[in-house]
Amino acid sequence: AKDFPTSCPLGPWIKTSLDTSDLEVSLSVNGKVYHQGFTRDFIYDIPRVVSFLSSRYVLEPGDVVLMGAMGREAHVDGKSADFVDRFTDLAKIRPVAYPKYQPGDRLVVRVQGVGELPFSVTRAD
Repeated sequence: AKDFPTSCPLGPWIKTSLDTSDLEVSLSVNGKVYHQGFTRDFIYDIPRVVSFLSSRYVLEPGDVVLMGAMGREAHVDGKSADFVDRFTDLAKIRPVAYPKYQPGDRLVVRVQGVGELPFSVTRAD
């Protein structure tokens, strides 16, 4: 459900010398903060995930590891939606993890110390 053409926009740059232990990351949809959290709030920290993956796969320079959502708070229709430990309550997670974006929606991902990645939702032809 998350893997389809144009579903993973990445910025024109990736900063490789950044301390990733406590960065603020946010997603805004049409100017409203939809999700905000810190990399410290991942269930597993970034070095542990990279270590685990590299024990099973050959990771090359330029490879991207996508970590998923962090933190315990997201917003659905302007209301706070609390996450459950380890993502066990699908009824609470589904509206946050699988939002229904519409063509014309403007999303902006911001990562502290890196910058922002703005993009718009378009209809596939």
